[in-house]
Amino acid sequence: MNTIGDDVAQRAALRAISRPSAAYGGFGPRFWALAIDCAVIGLANVPFRLAFGSRLGGLTTLLIGAAYVGFFEGRFGQTLGKRLMLLRVIDAASGAPIGFGRALLRLAGRLPSWAALGLGYWWMIEDAQRQTWHDKFARSIVVDMRTFGAPAPSPTWSKA
Repeated sequence: MNTIGDDVAQRAALRAISRPSAAYGGFGPRFWALAIDCAVIGLANVPFRLAFGSRLGGLTTLLIGAAYVGFFEGRFGQTLGKRLMLLRVIDAASGAPIGFGRALLRLAGRLPSWAALGLGYWWMIEDAQRQTWHDKFARSIVVDMRTFGAPAPSPTWSKA
């Protein structure tokens, strides 16, 4: 069920992705968002590691991380790290949230990005929409909320 706020956000997203000046999330903010999210997942896992040891603790890290990313990125487009860094993950075509399944696909897509010596992450530097490989797998983009949905710049008329 969409709320009025969701509809406004989706219209703003469509405006942002339909023009070439859309502000996509850059490497630095995305790096810090990932670092924050790793810290959140790690802290959430401390009780499980203390209770069950490192073997089961590794499995709980994976499960907590998948639930955290799947729910928050899928439903809201933002984990705590992305929220603090003013980033949002949206569907590349519609601007809507990507949903739990695609958020998990995006998370799983990080494995090949890392396995190729990080090339999947560095890919965003040359990509027009700053998409990493896992963004491409999930058909998503990451937008910078500071300029997300901002009106397109108007032409400057000189007095001649």
